[in-house]
Amino acid sequence: MNTMYKKDAVMLLSNIKTLGFWSCAVLVALTGIWINHDFYHDDAYISLRYSENFLNGLGLVWNPSEHVQGYTNFLFVMLVYLLGYVGMDLVLASKLLGMVSFVGLIVLVLISTRFFSENTIDDTKPMLPEAKIGAWVLLTSLPLITWAMGGLESVTFTFFICAGVVATQCSLNSERQLYWAALSGLIFGLAYLLRPDGAVFGVVSGGYLLYSVWQKRAGWAVLPVFSLAVLVIVVPYSLWQLSFYGDILPNTYHAKSGAPLEVRVYTGFKYLAKFLISPPFLPAITLLLVFHTWRAGRLRQEHIFLLACCVVFGAYLFSVGGDHMQAFRMMLPIIPLMALLIGGLAPLYFRKLSVRQREIVFALFFIVSAAQLRDINLSPALPDPAADVGKVVGEYINEHWPDNSLVALHTAGSTPYYAPRLQFIDMLGLNDATIARRNVTRDLMLARMQWAPGHLKGDGAYVLNRRPDYIIAGPAEGSLISDPWFLSDVEMANSPEFKQHYRLEQAELPQLPTKVKLFTYYRRIDNREEARNGLSQTNVGLNPGS
Repeated sequence: MNTMYKKDAVMLLSNIKTLGFWSCAVLVALTGIWINHDFYHDDAYISLRYSENFLNGLGLVWNPSEHVQGYTNFLFVMLVYLLGYVGMDLVLASKLLGMVSFVGLIVLVLISTRFFSENTIDDTKPMLPEAKIGAWVLLTSLPLITWAMGGLESVTFTFFICAGVVATQCSLNSERQLYWAALSGLIFGLAYLLRPDGAVFGVVSGGYLLYSVWQKRAGWAVLPVFSLAVLVIVVPYSLWQLSFYGDILPNTYHAKSGAPLEVRVYTGFKYLAKFLISPPFLPAITLLLVFHTWRAGRLRQEHIFLLACCVVFGAYLFSVGGDHMQAFRMMLPIIPLMALLIGGLAPLYFRKLSVRQREIVFALFFIVSAAQLRDINLSPALPDPAADVGKVVGEYINEHWPDNSLVALHTAGSTPYYAPRLQFIDMLGLNDATIARRNVTRDLMLARMQWAPGHLKGDGAYVLNRRPDYIIAGPAEGSLISDPWFLSDVEMANSPEFKQHYRLEQAELPQLPTKVKLFTYYRRIDNREEARNGLSQTNVGLNPGS
């Protein structure tokens, strides 16, 4: 009897400790949500403008009648549209999708870690179940929490990638191999509709299935079924893209590609290095566990599969030059895969530790996780500056500028979304096919912001040729053309046509969340005699608008 009571007491103590660790994880998560509940990125408004125009019967367009695919997240745009169709605010809809995907990720990892687990531990010893460790990693991940609030498809995309990877592994662990292979292919197809770089994980999963067929762990039909399921989703979508937009690649691919090699190497290395040294140091923890498991001779194919997904996607991000957005947006898909590895391999790593040592390790983990809350990159706490300022500017110009005015600007998200009466030229090219396809060579790296990934392109001559009614140079609140931020600014500043036809004007906007409450822009002048008299550049003053 004493032995039975002792065993029950040990189990009770273990459950209390588990509850305590869950409480710590939930506390970090709730704190992160509370701090970042106002965070919203400017690029998210680009997708919302497409959804809004679709709701209004204009089609999936940024400007009416212009068929340019300035989004990469077709499925997310449609999900936001559906929520908007039933009356939900689109900003709220995008946040809801992010939070639902975040919770779904935690549940998915919680129930699927067993497929990647090392089951060699003595179950009579009190130790935290490895499945919960992976869930805690996700629950305390500030990048996931931040982007669940941020309005983009990132967390939803991450959920689909994780689900596809798990389904691929299930196709090798289950007698129903073809069912799971087909499900995995369908999930990766949907992931492609959320973001085309989901193809990276699809290719790695296909290679894993091919290797498993060669090793006779799977039947020969697994790979064709998987591939066919992917194509069932991707081919019709690509044909629709071709018919509606004239290209199977989103315009954003052209806008963000083509950076000189040295630029991509510099920004890509900087991006990966910063992720490696940021709390809670998941890559270091993951590699430590993988190394320990390999040394013990217990590293299995499913572990290598997860590691390969992480490494290949990391190499892909390096090759494209990383990303400029907060909280490592592009790294999100590999975070749950590292969580699966950590949860699956932790028992072998911990089995030589005492109970007290395990408690110390987990306490340190939560301390490091909490440190994310003080990192402004991981936990921005405030709205994206461009989104915050751009919203104020958009509301102002929507009220004061004439209907259907053509506006050239760089802040292509919030300002156009909050100014639905106007038309826009996206001078960074995300929503403009001509600018997106311009070849920017090393000698055209003329502005400081071109070094930020996704801000490379511009074409001052093209913009002026379209004769916009207004030009907002530089950031969302505008800046003097003499202090150029982007390539189009540089080229327009040196253009006689710009000097002749555009006059600097400013409006005082007290609600601007900036130190200087001035909105700066350039208005086109049709009176050429007035322009020749020098008013185009010298008449600088406050103007309430036109």
